[in-house]
Amino acid sequence: MQLKWINHASFLITHRDVGLICDPWLSGDAFDRGWSLLTETKFTPDDFEQVTHIWFSHEHPDHFSPPNLKAIPEALRAKITVIYQESRDGRVAGFCRGLGFLSVIELAEGASYDLDADFSIQIYPYTYGDSWACVRVEGLTIVNLNDCVVHTVPLAREIAERVGEVDILFTQFSNAQGIGNPEDTALRQKAGREKLARIQTQVAQIKPRFTVPFASFIWYSHAENYWHNDGANTVHVAFDFIDQETETTPIVLYPGDEWDGHSTKDSTAALERYGAAYESLESRVPNQSASVDISTLTSRHEAFIKRLTEQNGPWVLRGLSWTRRLCATTVYLTDLDLCIRFDLRTFERVDCDRSTCDVALSSAVLDYCYRFNWGGDTLSVNGRFTTPPDGHFAHFRRYFSLANLNNKGQTITDYLPVLRDRLLGRFKRIPRSVLSRLGLGGSEKVR
Repeated sequence: MQLKWINHASFLITHRDVGLICDPWLSGDAFDRGWSLLTETKFTPDDFEQVTHIWFSHEHPDHFSPPNLKAIPEALRAKITVIYQESRDGRVAGFCRGLGFLSVIELAEGASYDLDADFSIQIYPYTYGDSWACVRVEGLTIVNLNDCVVHTVPLAREIAERVGEVDILFTQFSNAQGIGNPEDTALRQKAGREKLARIQTQVAQIKPRFTVPFASFIWYSHAENYWHNDGANTVHVAFDFIDQETETTPIVLYPGDEWDGHSTKDSTAALERYGAAYESLESRVPNQSASVDISTLTSRHEAFIKRLTEQNGPWVLRGLSWTRRLCATTVYLTDLDLCIRFDLRTFERVDCDRSTCDVALSSAVLDYCYRFNWGGDTLSVNGRFTTPPDGHFAHFRRYFSLANLNNKGQTITDYLPVLRDRLLGRFKRIPRSVLSRLGLGGSEKVR
């Protein structure tokens, strides 16, 4: 068995003629140009000649990168099997089939798939569409937690009970979302310490021989979120913490490094090279985005509402309006220096003070939120916004929550009991006909 480090959350395990790569994000930006790789990847699309299987942990673009998959030569894709968790919408599986991969295996929770005689993988779905994997190869047990938020003793203990003795644990070591405004460095540093405490909890229960900090080799690379870098844990901080505060051996790998997984590997050279990468951030030029005019944003809003109506039904949107789950939100557009207010019907410019807006962001960011169902979720990750003193980012986030739900292959009907309870809380008695049209169980008497 040989393990080759690719980048960020990706590594390649080769055993005899089989090669399993996980979450190959090789190049380019992610999360609406908000994240970039800390270091350059040495593994190229042509190197997929070494790969027979790809496992994706989840659909986020730093793990599942469509541009990188399209860059793999067609002849090589035709020889590669994709492994993914069973999903409701089948979108990842369908996309990969459309690219002409050899086959796509959708694994049920905990089902074991044999890649070779002594090489297998099990996948366990987790919250928010994520999943973690247990790989067993040549007598080694490897647990890849990627972005799974395993932060409590019961959660970590459950994993330990599922997999048994673990040799290698791969786990995230730094912040993976926008936190606070530019001046809130302390909040981001606190979140960074919480990530380290999470590792400590995981190691105490899972008890791996080796722990590899990963899935955080990025920098916030846009001019609108660059300040988030001030609270990120460096891999040096993670290495020292694991070494001093846990009963496991930390291993740090740099793109191109190889490891047999059995013996201790000196991390000194990798840490030195990452150190140079962190120092270079001050001289890197952040990404910029062009402004989007109000006319275009108005059209985007109209298309957005039309899409929500088609995917969920008009009565659902009306019900959400009644319960104020998708209430109006006010936004300050930083590049256009104006305020707008929108709800499920209107989009209009308003005269108000910036400090009272729910959120401050660029027109390009709002445009992205409208264009893609996952746009609102992306904003929470890349942090390309600030919250004014009297603002309520929750209002803005809630407005795009239904689109995010649709992005996961769900509709509001999956949460009808919650919506019904909210309706009943607002009205003492609602005609059965109204509840029936809303699909909320109108056949029962409401008191």
